Amino acid sequence: MSRAACTAGATKGIGSNEAWVRSVGRLWARLLRRAGLDPEAAVAEIGPGFSAKVAFGLSDLGFRGTVILVEPNEEAGAWAAAEYRRLLPDAEIRVMSEQVPDAGALAGQNTDFLVANHVIDDLLLDTYIEADERASIFGRMGPGSACSSTFVQAWHRMLATDTLSETLSEQVAANLSHYVELVRPRCLFLNDYPSWRHRQHGLEPISKVSRQTMDRLRYELVNSRADTALLRRPPGGRGFSWLVSPS
Repeated sequence: MSRAACTAGATKGIGSNEAWVRSVGRLWARLLRRAGLDPEAAVAEIGPGFSAKVAFGLSDLGFRGTVILVEPNEEAGAWAAAEYRRLLPDAEIRVMSEQVPDAGALAGQNTDFLVANHVIDDLLLDTYIEADERASIFGRMGPGSACSSTFVQAWHRMLATDTLSETLSEQVAANLSHYVELVRPRCLFLNDYPSWRHRQHGLEPISKVSRQTMDRLRYELVNSRADTALLRRPPGGRGFSWLVSPS
């Protein structure tokens, strides 16, 4: 589970599109500010990969609490931890390698905020591929990585069968719902938006499947978190979807 397989947007040193990363960071800052984020809270982020969008948002808010990066990819976890420490010098940064839906040490800790930036597609792919293909896709990654041929082929196979996409979408939504039940965050924020890298390879349908998964997740969570909703007029404008569940 890592954005690094095919970065949706990267930054300078953080990749190649610093303005884009900072702009998404500002959206995170706006939402987290509205939700009343305490600068000394505990924030867990699922699958940061080689991206620091959430870190930029937290930096705008003067965050000095604890950030737990849930990143099973060792290289991505190390990169993210270093970047988050640079951007958030007064915060405590931890890395957990457990993979969703295994909550590990987060289980039952009542984390203040659980967040994820454009991670649904990574979870869908990770659920679909086998261990050897996972190593091929995620094994040679870095900041700003282009979509590998293995990545593109795997997605085209998955998208070629509607029933397969539906099944994977249901499974990922169920896994995330279970994860939220284990972690018990006070606030939950996930987003999705079209990736220009996906578009370059004719993979625009990834966005549709990701949003179907977010909608299923909202349905899965509604019984335990009745306030869970998909924003009708999401920050970021056209193309962005946000799933939110504030306390």
